[in-house]
Amino acid sequence: SMKEYWYGCTATWYDNPSFSIDNMRVNNFIIMDVMPYASNMQYLKQTLIHEMGHSIGLPDYYLYNAGDDWDGLNGDAGYERMDDSIADFSSFSKLMFGWLKDTEVQSYSGNGKQNFTLDDASSKGSCLILPISSQADDYTSEYFLVEYITKSGNNSDMYTNDSGIRIFHIQSELYTTAWGDTNFMYEGFSEKYMGNDKVRVVRLVNDNGGFYHTGDTVSYGVSNFAGYDSNGDQTINTGYTITIG
Repeated sequence: SMKEYWYGCTATWYDNPSFSIDNMRVNNFIIMDVMPYASNMQYLKQTLIHEMGHSIGLPDYYLYNAGDDWDGLNGDAGYERMDDSIADFSSFSKLMFGWLKDTEVQSYSGNGKQNFTLDDASSKGSCLILPISSQADDYTSEYFLVEYITKSGNNSDMYTNDSGIRIFHIQSELYTTAWGDTNFMYEGFSEKYMGNDKVRVVRLVNDNGGFYHTGDTVSYGVSNFAGYDSNGDQTINTGYTITIG
């Protein structure tokens, strides 16, 4: 007989919602698909941390129903805990968790040329937000997020020797479900979902192109470096040009 493989997953506790211990109620729980043996420990940790990301509120960044091309963020610059279950959480993920201090999040003010300095995102909280259709301090909206990545800290398991700047196109708008839950509007299997080829919570600018380095310039025409139009396509020229110093 065929055995059904039970993948590691995060589930919502519906069975007895009033159950509590020391006034703490259960909201989510994680089901693991591997035993904690020494030979499985790396995979167990990778999966557990990914599922913990779901428990704290993040969606998968990889694609659903995409055949063989399920990877949401491709190439050396695309490793992320909620995509591949390896490497560090991106600055976007940390922003959603509330892990970054106000001083660790820089925003473009909208006035001409500005210079920003970024720290290694795995050594210290550090990112830059370029608003598209939002205010500078509105993090559940549409914007570009820029961060500096090196092979250090929680990124030391990244399968690359490269380092540099990567940019995400974010559309992290929230909505309230009929059950009263708050979800990302454009996560996989959302009630509002427009499909893998349309709006997504996280896209990698210059997807599969690797990191940006000193002297590189990013402007309209680069993949995913445009705003979403009313059809969910990335056609809007935001007017931004980024030059890596």
